[in-house]
Amino acid sequence: MKKTTLAIGALTIGMIASNVWWATKVLDGGISYTYLKASNDTATEQLNQTMAVLNALTKENASKHEIVAAARGGASGTTEYEKLGYLWVGQIGMKFNESGRLIKVVTSESDAQ
Repeated sequence: MKKTTLAIGALTIGMIASNVWWATKVLDGGISYTYLKASNDTATEQLNQTMAVLNALTKENASKHEIVAAARGGASGTTEYEKLGYLWVGQIGMKFNESGRLIKVVTSESDAQ
Protein backbone atom coordinates (compact mmCIF):
# COMPACT_ATOMS: atom_id res chain seq x y z
CA MET A 1 0.00 0.00 0.00
CA LYS A 2 2.84 2.38 0.77
CA LYS A 3 4.46 1.79 -2.62
CA THR A 4 1.28 2.58 -4.53
CA THR A 5 0.65 5.71 -2.47
CA LEU A 6 4.20 6.90 -3.11
CA ALA A 7 3.87 6.11 -6.81
CA ILE A 8 0.56 7.99 -7.09
CA GLY A 9 2.04 10.94 -5.16
CA ALA A 10 5.15 11.05 -7.36
CA LEU A 11 3.08 10.84 -10.56
CA THR A 12 0.74 13.56 -9.30
CA ILE A 13 3.66 15.86 -8.49
CA GLY A 14 5.23 15.08 -11.88
CA MET A 15 1.97 15.84 -13.70
CA ILE A 16 1.49 19.14 -11.84
CA ALA A 17 5.12 20.14 -12.48
CA SER A 18 4.84 19.37 -16.21
CA ASN A 19 1.56 21.30 -16.48
CA VAL A 20 3.14 24.30 -14.75
CA TRP A 21 6.13 24.08 -17.11
CA TRP A 22 3.90 23.95 -20.21
CA ALA A 23 1.69 26.79 -18.91
CA THR A 24 4.80 28.92 -18.36
CA LYS A 25 6.02 28.19 -21.89
CA VAL A 26 2.65 29.07 -23.43
CA LEU A 27 2.36 32.27 -21.41
CA ASP A 28 5.91 33.30 -22.31
CA GLY A 29 5.21 32.61 -25.98
CA GLY A 30 2.07 34.72 -25.87
CA ILE A 31 3.87 37.64 -24.27
CA SER A 32 6.73 37.37 -26.76
CA TYR A 33 4.27 37.33 -29.65
CA THR A 34 2.54 40.44 -28.30
CA TYR A 35 5.84 42.35 -28.14
CA LEU A 36 6.79 41.11 -31.60
CA LYS A 37 3.47 42.31 -33.04
CA ALA A 38 3.84 45.74 -31.40
CA SER A 39 7.38 46.05 -32.76
CA ASN A 40 6.21 45.02 -36.22
CA ASP A 41 3.35 47.54 -36.13
CA THR A 42 5.78 50.32 -35.18
CA ALA A 43 8.20 49.37 -37.96
CA THR A 44 5.34 49.22 -40.49
CA GLU A 45 4.14 52.68 -39.48
CA GLN A 46 7.69 54.07 -39.73
CA LEU A 47 8.04 52.56 -43.20
CA ASN A 48 4.69 53.95 -44.35
CA GLN A 49 5.56 57.40 -43.07
CA THR A 50 9.04 57.31 -44.61
CA MET A 51 7.67 56.24 -47.98
CA ALA A 52 5.05 59.01 -47.85
CA VAL A 53 7.74 61.59 -47.03
CA LEU A 54 9.96 60.27 -49.84
CA ASN A 55 7.09 60.56 -52.30
CA ALA A 56 6.49 64.15 -51.16
CA LEU A 57 10.19 64.95 -51.56
CA THR A 58 10.20 63.84 -55.19
CA LYS A 59 8.08 66.87 -56.03
CA GLU A 60 10.04 69.93 -57.10
CA ASN A 61 10.44 72.39 -54.18
CA ALA A 62 8.32 70.44 -51.71
CA SER A 63 7.33 72.70 -48.83
CA LYS A 64 7.52 71.92 -45.13
CA HIS A 65 3.72 71.84 -45.02
CA GLU A 66 3.55 69.23 -47.82
CA ILE A 67 6.18 67.04 -46.18
CA VAL A 68 4.46 67.16 -42.78
CA ALA A 69 1.08 66.44 -44.40
CA ALA A 70 2.58 63.42 -46.15
CA ALA A 71 4.08 62.13 -42.88
CA ARG A 72 0.74 62.64 -41.14
CA GLY A 73 -1.02 60.68 -43.90
CA GLY A 74 1.37 57.74 -43.50
CA ALA A 75 0.56 57.33 -39.81
CA SER A 76 -2.57 56.53 -37.88
CA GLY A 77 -3.97 58.99 -35.36
CA THR A 78 -0.93 61.23 -35.16
CA THR A 79 -0.39 64.50 -33.41
CA GLU A 80 2.54 66.78 -34.13
CA TYR A 81 4.87 68.11 -31.48
CA GLU A 82 8.35 69.60 -31.36
CA LYS A 83 11.08 68.12 -29.21
CA LEU A 84 14.88 68.33 -29.35
CA GLY A 85 14.68 70.52 -32.45
CA TYR A 86 12.68 67.94 -34.41
CA LEU A 87 9.07 67.99 -35.50
CA TRP A 88 7.65 64.61 -34.45
CA VAL A 89 4.79 63.18 -36.47
CA GLY A 90 3.83 59.64 -35.51
CA GLN A 91 6.96 57.49 -35.40
CA ILE A 92 9.40 59.84 -37.16
CA GLY A 93 11.11 63.08 -36.21
CA MET A 94 11.96 65.57 -38.95
CA LYS A 95 14.44 68.41 -38.73
CA PHE A 96 13.99 71.37 -41.04
CA ASN A 97 16.39 74.24 -41.69
CA GLU A 98 15.44 77.93 -41.57
CA SER A 99 14.16 77.89 -45.16
CA GLY A 100 11.83 74.93 -44.47
CA ARG A 101 13.94 72.25 -46.20
CA LEU A 102 14.04 68.78 -44.65
CA ILE A 103 17.60 68.08 -43.52
CA LYS A 104 17.28 65.00 -41.27
CA VAL A 105 14.81 62.26 -40.31
CA VAL A 106 15.13 60.10 -37.18
CA THR A 107 13.01 57.35 -35.67
CA SER A 108 13.95 57.65 -31.99
CA GLU A 109 14.79 60.38 -29.53
CA SER A 110 18.22 58.85 -28.93
CA ASP A 111 19.03 59.39 -32.63
CA ALA A 112 17.90 63.01 -32.30
CA GLN A 113 20.57 63.93 -29.76
